[in-house]
Amino acid sequence: MSRSVAQVVEMGASEVCAYSLMLKCDSAFIPTLWGFMIGRTDRAFLLLDRIPNNRMAAEAMGHHPTVHLERLSEGHAKKPQVVCGLDSMDRTTWGDRLFDMVTGGQGQSSYLLLKKDEVLGYLTIHGPEDGCLTIDEIALDEKHHGKRLGGILLRFADSLARQSDCKFIRLYAISNKVDFYKKFGYRIVSAAPVRLGEEEYFLMERSLLHLLPKAAHLPPT
Repeated sequence: MSRSVAQVVEMGASEVCAYSLMLKCDSAFIPTLWGFMIGRTDRAFLLLDRIPNNRMAAEAMGHHPTVHLERLSEGHAKKPQVVCGLDSMDRTTWGDRLFDMVTGGQGQSSYLLLKKDEVLGYLTIHGPEDGCLTIDEIALDEKHHGKRLGGILLRFADSLARQSDCKFIRLYAISNKVDFYKKFGYRIVSAAPVRLGEEEYFLMERSLLHLLPKAAHLPPT
């Protein structure tokens, strides 16, 4: 990366104040805290007011608007709550999540999905622990359901897990969302659902490592 920065300076840039490693989501490399991941068909144009891209910012085409993620902080405490339709999540405030982030013993963090100043949804994770990152909460406001924004939160969780050198991600999926998570490579690993009132949750897991079949390994030299 440092060689790339040096080359940019040689090409005429007066200075480089920040840089990042950008990787496709199916890359064999694992990004560090200086990196981020994009979809295999995405392109990224940085330092532009608008991103002329096929998916990352396709507002003009009627797809989801340009959005970004921010780690939950005190500055977000007074923002309106996201109402996703699940009482067990909707009754938790930003202040509650901030408290858990400060006092939690397993590195709990919440991230807000925003369009400008509007909170569209959020993601709460904890870990890593034993090579696993756990998604505690993932939600979108009811008025933003069906806009393909949930995939952004899941891809961001993938990036966080890879940054921590995790081998897999786990979450408890409510029964009516199991098929949604299967589309992103998650599989059910629990023998029976966990019940919370009238809600049923299944433990699901997604592997972040794609191992070659034995026949594909090179013979020892």
